[in-house]
Amino acid sequence: RPIDLIWHLPNYLSPVAVLVPTMFLQPYIENSIIHGINPLKGEGRIDVYMKEIKPGVLEIRIIDNGIGFKQSKKLKRRKTRKSMAMENIESRIQTMEALYRDKFNQYMNEVVSSDGHVSGTEVVVTVPYKTR
Repeated sequence: RPIDLIWHLPNYLSPVAVLVPTMFLQPYIENSIIHGINPLKGEGRIDVYMKEIKPGVLEIRIIDNGIGFKQSKKLKRRKTRKSMAMENIESRIQTMEALYRDKFNQYMNEVVSSDGHVSGTEVVVTVPYKTR
């Protein structure tokens, strides 16, 4: 099944000039695909929004149209294999905070449609960045 990955960047952020830590977004995108979109019956979509919230700090929003993280956790309880992705992300964030001498933040929300049904997951990350 196809998955649409759509990047939304304001004109003032050049994708070739903005430097964020290498492979920082990959685990979030991968989690959206594996845990949110794969269990769907239909096509998947991931939107990635970036904006500068203060000089040198980006807010990155990753929104998928998957089953939501609460339903995903229910499905994961049935499996015996333990996923280490979120633990690895936390460890990487701690390492990058030490390297960049700045604070990284992240939080997760379920996306709820106007009729009250869960229609995906939103992860919001704030990360320091540099430009070329």
